[in-house]
Amino acid sequence: MAPATRLYTMCAVLGLMTCGSLNTIMLKISFTVQGTNMEGEVEYFKKPWFVTFIMFLSMTVSLLFDRDLWRSQTSKLAANLIDGSPPQQAAGGMMSWRKKVLWVGVPSVFDILATGLGSMGFLY
Repeated sequence: MAPATRLYTMCAVLGLMTCGSLNTIMLKISFTVQGTNMEGEVEYFKKPWFVTFIMFLSMTVSLLFDRDLWRSQTSKLAANLIDGSPPQQAAGGMMSWRKKVLWVGVPSVFDILATGLGSMGFLY
């Protein structure tokens, strides 16, 4: 593996671990926010599914950026992250963006569900 590719992979893994940890910390912080209700009493923000919905919106917005990156990548050949070799096209050509989104969509649904259930676990 080329040193530049190894560095890129290490930075990507470190970035994912950092962002995942920060996501959990910010989720816990959001549940310690206090506000005043209609009766004038102070209470905590206990809306785990609202926080999950915000995460869902963020993932949906990221699809717009991914679509642009996918378009620019199909016009150029990018090096494979694992061994630095140029990508091999299958007999049917490259996977379409729609098919990629459908393949990633199934684990994403479980990720959102796990976030919602984890949020419930933080509170109750």
